[in-house]
Formats: sequence, structure tokens, C-alpha cells
Amino acid sequence: ISQTVTIPNLGTNSLYIESVVNGDEAFRNYLNIDNVSWRDFSITLQSGGSKNAEVKLEIPSSYSNPGTKSGKLIFWAKSGQ
Repeated sequence: ISQTVTIPNLGTNSLYIESVVNGDEAFRNYLNIDNVSWRDFSITLQSGGSKNAEVKLEIPSSYSNPGTKSGKLIFWAKSGQ
């Protein structure tokens, strides 16, 4: 499952952005952003800039805990100055 999300910087300063995933371990273990683990994802956006990022959940066929899962992806930022 994949989806493209747009991360905008609508402010007047550059931003350093990372991600956090909360929820079931399927999301924490298998969610990637732009082909890297969400844990390793980071970007710096200049004022007025934006980034299209591919968010992809790739659960391996060997995954042994089927059922309904839920998770939350959060992008957080701090001033990149």
C-alpha cells in the first residue's frame, strides 16, 4: 500500500522535518517514507517549499499477526534556521 503525501512549509523560516509513527507494530516496523524507514526520514524545507513523499506500508508475507491494525504518522518540525 502506498500513498503520496505533500509536506508543505507555509512559514517564513526553513524547517527541519522528521517523522514519528504511533500504533500497531505493523506500522512501526514496516512503514517507509521515500524508500527509507520512517525512523530515518528527515528533510529540510526552505520557506514556501514543499516535498512530495511516498509513504509505503510493506508487510512481508511472513508476517504472522493478521487482523485489523491502526497507526498514526506524524511529521514534526523545528526551525532549520
